Amino acid sequence: MYLYTQNTTFWGHIFILGVRFRLCFLYQQKIIHLQLLNK
Repeated sequence: MYLYTQNTTFWGHIFILGVRFRLCFLYQQKIIHLQLLNK
């Protein structure tokens, strides 16, 4: 049981990191798009 909970927290951290990475990527793309529109 202990190993199982450790494993789920491990994958949970990876999942959260992946979501944050995607959000940051989308956010940067949005900023670049706005900068191109302002030119």
